[in-house]
Amino acid sequence: MRLLPSALAVAVCAPLAFAQTTFTSTNFPSLAAPNGIAAGDLDGDGDIDVATAHPSIDTVAANLNLGGGGAWANGALFGYPAGSAPVELVVDQLDATSFRPDVAVVLQGVNRVAIHRANGAWPGYFAPQYVGVGVMPIEAVAFDVDMDGDKDLAVICQNPSTVYVLRNTGGLFAVAAVIPLTVSPHAIGTANFNLYGGPDLVVTGSAGGAFAEVLINTTVGPVTFAPNQLFPVDFRPFGVCTGDFNGDGYMDIATDNAAFSTVSVLLNDPTALAGTTVGFNRVDYPLAPGVIAGPQTEIHCGDYDCDDDIDFAVTCNSVNRVALLWNSGAGVYSPPTFAAAPLGCGDICGADFTGEGWLDLATGNVVSNDVTILKNDFVGTLCRHEFIGGIGDGFGPALPFGPEDACPNPAVVAWSGMPSRNFDGAPACGSAVAHSFVNLPGNIKSARLSMRMRADCVSSPNDRFYLGYDAVNNTMVFGQPMTTMTGSAWTIGTFGGVGLDLAALPGGTNLLQKMALDGRLDILIGDDTTVDAMFLTIETCANSNTGMNLSVSPLVWGTTINWTVNGAPNAPPGGTLFLIGPAVGPGPSVPGGDLCLLAPSILGFAPTSLAGTAAISITLPWMPFPPCITLSNQAVAWDGTGTIYKHSNTWTSQFFD
Repeated sequence: MRLLPSALAVAVCAPLAFAQTTFTSTNFPSLAAPNGIAAGDLDGDGDIDVATAHPSIDTVAANLNLGGGGAWANGALFGYPAGSAPVELVVDQLDATSFRPDVAVVLQGVNRVAIHRANGAWPGYFAPQYVGVGVMPIEAVAFDVDMDGDKDLAVICQNPSTVYVLRNTGGLFAVAAVIPLTVSPHAIGTANFNLYGGPDLVVTGSAGGAFAEVLINTTVGPVTFAPNQLFPVDFRPFGVCTGDFNGDGYMDIATDNAAFSTVSVLLNDPTALAGTTVGFNRVDYPLAPGVIAGPQTEIHCGDYDCDDDIDFAVTCNSVNRVALLWNSGAGVYSPPTFAAAPLGCGDICGADFTGEGWLDLATGNVVSNDVTILKNDFVGTLCRHEFIGGIGDGFGPALPFGPEDACPNPAVVAWSGMPSRNFDGAPACGSAVAHSFVNLPGNIKSARLSMRMRADCVSSPNDRFYLGYDAVNNTMVFGQPMTTMTGSAWTIGTFGGVGLDLAALPGGTNLLQKMALDGRLDILIGDDTTVDAMFLTIETCANSNTGMNLSVSPLVWGTTINWTVNGAPNAPPGGTLFLIGPAVGPGPSVPGGDLCLLAPSILGFAPTSLAGTAAISITLPWMPFPPCITLSNQAVAWDGTGTIYKHSNTWTSQFFD
């Protein structure tokens, strides 16, 4: 899409400085030679476990997290006939009816994939479904090829070099496409590289040279892909991962390369995007002098230091270490630091095993027959913020809850050509909805956008939903049909909503880094849909000593607003100060750390109960023509026992009613 005028200016922050953390490694016994490893809440108890594949003994094992990542229980989970050789596995929600993740296992010895659907409480599973694939399958990835809301599978096979796409229908799988490859494959990943449609695939391997082979998804009905495109990387690319490395909203590729112990970074070139054609710009980063990645190296992408950019972790089994490459914030990487791992570390996965909010790592070690949990030593605090655009009043036409007046950002007014935004007006056929959430803080760890909408016109089924304006290329970096977003036909008179994880949008796009760098989220819906409400909730990694949880009722003129905090100091009973300020920022320094508010003002003081709660209420007047207001709220209480201040999370709200 190249439709937007250049009037929409996007502020871009300077790249962040290099930030790093360390990892503490602990080894836990496993079964013989764990070749593949994957993370997920296998037993449904709320913490993240690990599953491992053991081809030498035809077994998949479960490594159950006993709480906080400090203790693990290991044991066989699935056994297969001799010679089945389970080499890799996927842990994901493959059956929408289960409350626990399912497990798909690549059985190299018999050229099949075993799909184990969770059945009730742990350790229940249905009898596996076996799906035949090509000769020598080596790896699989879960992705929603047809955008129908459930996860399908893609499996790479070596003889001949192919990708088998297994389509999911109600938890049952069947081969839907077999795609020939140019490379002899080593690894497979997924992301949406060309902005639109379903998630694409990337396969690394060799074909006279070394390449990342990109397959652009063109599925509409039958599973189809555009002609494969080859992009050179360094030699012997054994692993691959994807992410938005430079914060421009476009998904990039990284490979770890065993021949010369490098990481190849392929940054998506949006100027090359044309339909199903994509382009990438390559930079190679050496691991370190004398460090050999080894024959079973793998790579993981993740934001390990909570600074809004994607770092890399690479297993180096020849030196029994994990190399960590740190992102500057602009897709440029520093020389690596290292964490210890046992003999033969090969496959790697990442998840929050400790429940602290930061990404930890886990490796399978084929020589020492154990699993290493690399606990992230990052120190920080999660602050929660809520941004509101429009109030969810069910499209009510009567005062005091509607019609609503809104004040879009001036750039959005220029962009959409509309002098104002009416969230609850008459049917708006031919008028696009445009809105920007502005003044977003940095260090965004998670973000969720929720919306309530109505299809107003006969042509509503043709509407599209866009996020994230790219001012350089004059386009939006995410776009999907409304029918895909709402899961309905979106015909005239239909009510619907979306709840979007902005780190994992349909197709695999991640907008977190772009939002943090731009300081905004731009939304466009065109052009026969009315929006009732938009809610953006984010978590940030803030340098504050939180310790208390603040909740705020919706900010609506003419109603009573309640501020409530839990977890305040209660020995001895004391008081809590509720603060209000114009924005989120580093704030003044106090004994407990830095406040999340910039230039706060005293809003009110309330006594703290013996249960550690405190609350205040303020009734706002009714305003016939309300202004746009952005408020940040925080509570601070003195802990006499600890002789520190305890801070609540921060709520930032924009309201238009």
